Amino acid sequence: MKRLFVIVLAVVALLPANAAGARKIRIVATIPDLADMARQVGGDLVEVTSLATGVENIHAVPMKPSFVVLLNRANVVVLMGLEAEHAFLPGLLEAAVNPRIRRDAPGYIDCSVYVTPLEVPTRIDRALGDIHPMGNPHFNFDPVLGKAMVRAIADGLSRNYPEDGAIFHRNAAAYTETLDAWIARWQREAAPLKGEDPRQLPSRHDLLR
Repeated sequence: MKRLFVIVLAVVALLPANAAGARKIRIVATIPDLADMARQVGGDLVEVTSLATGVENIHAVPMKPSFVVLLNRANVVVLMGLEAEHAFLPGLLEAAVNPRIRRDAPGYIDCSVYVTPLEVPTRIDRALGDIHPMGNPHFNFDPVLGKAMVRAIADGLSRNYPEDGAIFHRNAAAYTETLDAWIARWQREAAPLKGEDPRQLPSRHDLLR
């Protein structure tokens, strides 16, 4: 009986993360923006954790031992890309020893894949100060590019779990419609502000109400 119990535990551990009654797909996102998008796209099939809380400089997120544990157990990792997380993510991935989410592995979901980088430097020189060698990685500030990020997440999850690809893309389409509605609203509300002194503009809180 004891031997049978051990065998059952082993079989359960090998079940796909999204099998009926099994564990959910474990997603680790680098920042809260990506975590929210991953929840919207993954729906009930996923369990999402964000490494950063949203108050840190993305280029200097403190590396905590708990992050290594999260990444070791993750099925996929979702990141901004364009080396935005260069100061902390590579070291964490190395320490996590998880082949599923190493760079260029299927579980490494780079949200910059459908984004055309801006401000790509033509010269890399320390004398220029702090520059982004692959272009400006802060594209999450643009809600229009949020749609490209959602697409990257849906494609990445579908790559890893093709049996649920239709669900991921359906959720992504619904979320994109929501984004489009908000983008249209923000554009209408911001139209009268064109050319105004930024110091006199309404706060972000006022625009999001």
